[in-house]
Amino acid sequence: MRRIFLITVALLCSLAGCATPSAVPLTETILDARTDTVGAAVRYPAGTARIRSYILTMVPGQETGWHRHDVPLYARVLGGEVEVDYGGGTVKRYRAGDTFLEAMDRYHNGRVVGGGTVQILVVFMGAEGVSDTEMRK
Repeated sequence: MRRIFLITVALLCSLAGCATPSAVPLTETILDARTDTVGAAVRYPAGTARIRSYILTMVPGQETGWHRHDVPLYARVLGGEVEVDYGGGTVKRYRAGDTFLEAMDRYHNGRVVGGGTVQILVVFMGAEGVSDTEMRK
C-alpha cells in the first residue's frame, strides 16, 4: 500500500512539476553572522564545548537587569517585544521573529515593551567552567 502511495505521489508531482518525495527538503536561512548585534566579532571560549538552550519568558514591565555574556548567545524572539539598552546610547528593539547574536563582553539591560509577554529562545555556545551570564555588581 505504501509503495502505491509513493508511486502515486511521484507521478502527481512529476505531472505538476514539483519535486519528488526523495528530494532534499528546502531550508530557510534564519541567521548567518560573524558579528554580534553591536558589531563585535564572535569568538568562542577555550575548553570543552557546552551548549545550553532555554526559553526566556518575561512579563510586561519586567527587565533582565544589567548583565553581560562571556560566550556567544544565539537568540530568536518567539513572541512579544523587547528593547535592549547596550549603553552609550545604543538601544535596539526586537520583535517576534527577530533572530540575532547577543552582545558579548558588553553590559546590557533588556526590558519588555508593549503589553504582552516576551518569549525568547536563547542558545549559549559556551564551554565547561565558563559562565554564560554575569550580572553587573
